[in-house]
Amino acid sequence: MFEKRRRLALMPVLVANAYSMYGVLFLHWRVSDLFFWFWCEFVLAGIILVALTSLWARVDGAFPPTLARFAPLITLVSFLWVLMYASMFTAIAFKGEWRSWDRFPEFFADKRIGLVATILSFAIYFAATLRKPKYGLEESRSVSQQFGRRSLVISGIYLILIFHYHFTGASRLDLSSTYLKMMAVSLLVFKLIAELGAFDRFFGRQPRQA
Repeated sequence: MFEKRRRLALMPVLVANAYSMYGVLFLHWRVSDLFFWFWCEFVLAGIILVALTSLWARVDGAFPPTLARFAPLITLVSFLWVLMYASMFTAIAFKGEWRSWDRFPEFFADKRIGLVATILSFAIYFAATLRKPKYGLEESRSVSQQFGRRSLVISGIYLILIFHYHFTGASRLDLSSTYLKMMAVSLLVFKLIAELGAFDRFFGRQPRQA
């Protein structure tokens, strides 16, 4: 029974990607929409990992005392560090397309239902994970994949932007339509690669077989 619940880990991924596909095909999403929804996914995955790491560090007797004290802090710092860049890329996309922060209510107006669905899918995954009979390193690796895959997407985009600005010598951000589309393509490509499990070796386990 608990083994079957492992499949619930796919729920946030399926809901988020299905909604993104629907938005691109039928709602005429722009670059800012793609980055906003990815930002939401990243934040929810990070909150879950920080919460579960804090819990497991206390209840798992296999954790060395030093690791139990510092693991939640290290996880939180990592989350906040990557969040800074995820927020920056999302802000660049929004500013480039909507031009003014005063237009955010207009931007957010049609996103409430999608946001509720995304939060609910992550909440179900979080609740199911809490009900598992085993805690600790094995489960933390599984949960870290949700966060780690998204972190590596952000890292990939960051490396591309750093290479571009170093190569061109640009002194300020490019908010042109062409540049924003390049960012969107980078996001989608890295996200696809991550969801296929290409980065899972970084989390200590191989991609699961279908």
